[in-house]
Amino acid sequence: MPVIGKATEMEDYYFENLHVLKDGDKYESFIVRYFPEDKTKKFELNQFTGRMQFFDYAKKLRSTLYFENGNVKRVEAAPTNSITGKLPDQIEDNDDGCGCRGGGGSLLSQFFSWIGGLFSNIHISFGSGDYYSGGDYYAGDYFLSISPPNGGGDYYLGHGNSYYGNSSSGTSSNPVVFVPTQAQSEYHRMQVRDIVRKLGTTDSIVLLWMMDYNNIENVNNIYYFLNKFENTPETLDFFREAVFALKDGGGVDYGFRIIEDKSFTENPCLSGVYSKLGEGSKFDSYLKKFDGDFSVANLMLSAVKDSNYPKANAVTYSPVDYLIEIKFNPENLHRPALDIARTFIHELIHAEIYRKLLSCSRLPHVNVGKMTDSQWQIYIYNLKNDFPGLFEYYMRYKYNVPPNQQISDPHHELMAQHYRQIVVQVLKQYDGNAHSDEFYNALAWIGLMGEGELPIDSPTGLPPVPTVVWKNVPQSQRLQILSIYKNFLNTNAPCQ
Repeated sequence: MPVIGKATEMEDYYFENLHVLKDGDKYESFIVRYFPEDKTKKFELNQFTGRMQFFDYAKKLRSTLYFENGNVKRVEAAPTNSITGKLPDQIEDNDDGCGCRGGGGSLLSQFFSWIGGLFSNIHISFGSGDYYSGGDYYAGDYFLSISPPNGGGDYYLGHGNSYYGNSSSGTSSNPVVFVPTQAQSEYHRMQVRDIVRKLGTTDSIVLLWMMDYNNIENVNNIYYFLNKFENTPETLDFFREAVFALKDGGGVDYGFRIIEDKSFTENPCLSGVYSKLGEGSKFDSYLKKFDGDFSVANLMLSAVKDSNYPKANAVTYSPVDYLIEIKFNPENLHRPALDIARTFIHELIHAEIYRKLLSCSRLPHVNVGKMTDSQWQIYIYNLKNDFPGLFEYYMRYKYNVPPNQQISDPHHELMAQHYRQIVVQVLKQYDGNAHSDEFYNALAWIGLMGEGELPIDSPTGLPPVPTVVWKNVPQSQRLQILSIYKNFLNTNAPCQ
């Protein structure tokens, strides 16, 4: 059985795999044990740094290779008896219980004798997936191909059937390969154990999904980034959601901590607009150009209609367990792609405001109804000191509304006053600046006019509960903005 070894006082952490050495109709088993220098790094053989040890079927050490970034730097053969030329306590090679089949002498003795003498000019190549060798087709997680040091024309393993290379081309007609006996490597098992331990995952379906070797790339990424980031409660909650999303067919941007639900990735309109906008990295740069404190992080994007807001183009939810979800209404995508792009940036600004509030609460949420008195005081104190402008809008429009002031959405009031230009800039870049400034300014107003705003049939151009900024726009200008937007919708093809 393959084994993962824990570090002890006498031996480093390692993992090992049982392999088969094949030469025509003959094969013998042996073990390759890996000692990675840094076990937290994503494991890739072509970048492996550490020791690789070769053991025979009796677990006797035969040879050690030292790697640095996938290159062999040194080869050590196990010491042999100067008279017999055999390893100490070496079991005689025969066909009884050695894992061999086929006639002739032991492949292992010849193989380890050969590899033990290679101290320079060794060539080792790595690959993954399916491969062809010696007339047979193999499917496995990786293989290792070793050529003689002179690069061609030599017989290998006792001049048997494994002829490797030729003097003219240096290509192999029958390379020696290490064929894994099972699809899952022990490193994969170790990764899953580490992920489960850190995330506390108990869902058996998720565990089976991670153990499925078809999902090794996802497991590699989860393991790598989980060990790269500090394991704060926020990070662990994000990765728990990420695992579920990946299992269900979604996607994850680990760099910017954005989870794409399967409903989102499989929606051609939303995924297409998101891709053209530049995804997380481009959004992050857009936001930082406008405000250095902005940061796209801990988001989930989905395409699900919210029955509480059936007419909304999208809804951005207050954070739960540090995660902010944006749900796009799949029934409201019969609009031009540029308008979908406008919805994206609009909702991302909502998410960014929530991120700032979350940093002030020092909690996994910003639900004041679930805060104790002391938590509320800390939240308000931090908000006032860290983001005084945001604090003022929340006080003025939500928490401490003046007698002559109507209760309003502090997000939309803030965005209408301060953030419309970032919407304009994103739309210009998305659209190649194909329209006038007046056109982009008109689109930036959509969603920031007030509650119950569209369609606005009033001759005043005012919704039932207008934002303060929209109400202060001259009536003629309000009507012109609405006319531009209506014409835009009527003269451009829908995204979906």
